[in-house]
Amino acid sequence: MADKYDDLFDFYIKLYDDEIARFRGLDTKIARYLSAYSILIALTGFVGFNLRFLLDGSKLNLWILANYICLAYVFVAYTVGFYHLTRALKLENLQRFAYDDSVIEFFLRHQTVNIKYALARRAKEAIEHNVLLGNRKSEKIAKAINWSFSWLTMVFLAASVLLAIGNVYFASNTVPDSHSNVHRAAER
Repeated sequence: MADKYDDLFDFYIKLYDDEIARFRGLDTKIARYLSAYSILIALTGFVGFNLRFLLDGSKLNLWILANYICLAYVFVAYTVGFYHLTRALKLENLQRFAYDDSVIEFFLRHQTVNIKYALARRAKEAIEHNVLLGNRKSEKIAKAINWSFSWLTMVFLAASVLLAIGNVYFASNTVPDSHSNVHRAAER
């Protein structure tokens, strides 16, 4: 009979350790995504702020406005994804085994079989709680990815890149008129 409870205890402790490892793996995944999102947000902002210098004096302001709209949407999408990831990172109240005077008293009063059964039951409760918490964390990660890498965000990102290429192409092929800022500066 004691072997049965030993096996039950070992089984639940292994499941408990696996769930803790899964939870820590989610934290590692979040850290990687936060790094990637930080870079994407910075690049989007950098491109957006420096785009205004591409067509200084050109008449293609509609292109720049369209590109700003695309970049603004992409920036917001990445920022919302970043927000969801930080919210997922805050989910950290894993259930652990409590060791206090009542636990020590329980150990002193009961046989090993009862102790192993009680610990296995506590491990089961902790596993159920930790699985739910891990699932909530996974849902937050999925929201971040679905929002930031949705087809709409990718369309706006592609449109932004195409508009930037178009801006550079048309700026290099446009002959400036005689009243542009460049010619005024050259005349002085």
